[in-house]
Amino acid sequence: MMPRAFEWHATPRKGPRTSATTVNSPAGRARNRRVRYPGFIEPCLATLIDRPPRSRGWIHEIKFDGYRTQLHLHGARPKAFTRRGNDWSKRFDNLLSELVMLPTRECIIDGEAVVQDEQGLTDFGALQDDLANGGSDRIVYFAFDLLYLDGHDLRRSGLLQRKRLLALPASRRSPQSRFGRHA
Repeated sequence: MMPRAFEWHATPRKGPRTSATTVNSPAGRARNRRVRYPGFIEPCLATLIDRPPRSRGWIHEIKFDGYRTQLHLHGARPKAFTRRGNDWSKRFDNLLSELVMLPTRECIIDGEAVVQDEQGLTDFGALQDDLANGGSDRIVYFAFDLLYLDGHDLRRSGLLQRKRLLALPASRRSPQSRFGRHA
């Protein structure tokens, strides 16, 4: 069973939460077999190189100037973790209030928490100031990877497949949640 895409939106979904659908290929079923919730997942970090790869099979993502953050929905309370696994749920409470609106029981989303300036550029200093002063209403989350969804560890699936599952339609985006685009 392979999860299907969900939309991140600000109104609660009525009825039971579900997101599983059938995968036709045996490889897909084996790759995405049901597993227990893994908890914090060590993130893959960017590697600085002199020039981008020219071979096929690469995608290019925007590097945001913020805090790498994993959002976890599991059990009674959603959580937010830094790239080192520190629990920053209280600091990112505005992001977590949206996470519980997802039509899923469990998920782990990888992304970046940022504050943007008037031109839409990320401003790390403003993010640090907001966090130091206890503010979180200007913090925006750019989701760029879906690592786990409703009993399925998706890390063996292709990145583009995971991004398709995570994609947020423009009409359903909230002010605090955005999809981290790639080229």
